[in-house]
Amino acid sequence: KLPTESRPKEAGSWIRKHIRKRHEPTIVDSLDFGRLFCTWWTSLQPSWRILDDGEYSKDTPADDTWTTLRKGGAAGMHMVIIGLSWW
Repeated sequence: KLPTESRPKEAGSWIRKHIRKRHEPTIVDSLDFGRLFCTWWTSLQPSWRILDDGEYSKDTPADDTWTTLRKGGAAGMHMVIIGLSWW
């Protein structure tokens, strides 16, 4: 399960109702949803990935295993992909 801090509320609602595949939340404010989604995505990143200017590093340390993002299930990386589809 990925951390929920900063996660858009629509994602939590979908997780609770995901058994109904037709359930898609209504995104009232796409700009606000996008801002929250990006904040959540940034909070999920390993600390080494966020550069001083706020950009993401593409250089992965040899000993990193990406454990912070290696989460399965409806509340894992699947939720990131679903959230992107709503945006």
